[in-house]
Amino acid sequence: MSTEYTKAVKLHSEMVYKIAFAGTANTADAEDVTQNVFMKLLKCGKNFESEEHRKAWLIRVTLNEVKLLKRSAWFRKRDDNTEITEIRSDNDICLNTENKMVYDAVMKLDKNQRLAVILFYYYDYKSSEIAKMSGTKEATVRTRLKRAREKLKDILKEETV
Repeated sequence: MSTEYTKAVKLHSEMVYKIAFAGTANTADAEDVTQNVFMKLLKCGKNFESEEHRKAWLIRVTLNEVKLLKRSAWFRKRDDNTEITEIRSDNDICLNTENKMVYDAVMKLDKNQRLAVILFYYYDYKSSEIAKMSGTKEATVRTRLKRAREKLKDILKEETV
């Protein structure tokens, strides 16, 4: 393994895992997707223009791997495909008490809204960049974000009453 690969794993594995978890809502599936993404990185031999280019590539591959998993017969036939478990990390911003309520609300969103919110708010991507990564129109991403904000507002109102 090259030092570039090791550096990429250290820099981006948490991000890849969180995006995979947002798409699968299952810890084991997110771990599998993360492993598949980094295996593809190891095998691709691609020269990236910058670290940002590598990051965008990893996000795109992660989204594709989530789609592949969801299309698999195994995934569709199993009983626990709606199980949501928590992401555990000592430095995870989602686990401090102030953000826990928001994190829990985000995890209640549907997959597409959840991914859009995570990429937009947690990783600071623009809606145009998210559209390219997810293979959708920019207007669709903006609509997902708008609907997600409305839904989050309702969920958080219910929880604070």
